Amino acid sequence: EILRVTGVQTCALPIYALEALSRSIQNESTSNAALRAIAQAAANTDGQSAAQVSERICQSIAEMPGLLDSVVQRLETDVDAVRLVNNLAANCKRSAELFVLAAGSMDALKASSRKFKLHSFGVINHLSRCDVGSKALVAHVFIDDVLHPALDVKNEPLTVEQEATIARGTLALANLTGAATHSCPSANRVALETIVKVLDHAVRGERRSEEHTSELQSLAGSR
Repeated sequence: EILRVTGVQTCALPIYALEALSRSIQNESTSNAALRAIAQAAANTDGQSAAQVSERICQSIAEMPGLLDSVVQRLETDVDAVRLVNNLAANCKRSAELFVLAAGSMDALKASSRKFKLHSFGVINHLSRCDVGSKALVAHVFIDDVLHPALDVKNEPLTVEQEATIARGTLALANLTGAATHSCPSANRVALETIVKVLDHAVRGERRSEEHTSELQSLAGSR
């Protein structure tokens, strides 16, 4: 059943399919496939019309009764749950707000940031751009507990995934410290070099979707 549902086109995801996937998240044997399917449905593609469709789909997903509660329970153990929240928060402000309002969501996100850094920091970055999300991140001490420790890196060769994580964390920290203290985050050479790379990709118009090997290009095209 899951395999048949994963083939549904994201631009026309039927409600019955979403309901079936939502129920499947609660089942240990089908939760992983269900999370992957919904995360794919929430993924955006290039183009303004695609972005508008993606926003509507993401809001429908986030508003499905019980779905976000089930996803929150999986954040600490399943990277696909984190990917799903990342896609929802990236493409729909209302989805980001609904995630923040879900019981235990911020504690689960903080826990997942220790295990699934790349995607968790994507969620944190997206949440930091909306009022409800930024206030929740500040209230749950993400600046001191998550962002500052992650950005305290030495000037040494980093993997592309580590660079993307640092870039996302730096962008989030800039949003949060500006909102909370009306000041800029302290300078960090590695973080600044990574941001310059992101800007370079943006100037050249590079944006790809492959994981890890092109995370910086993806960041360059993020909203």
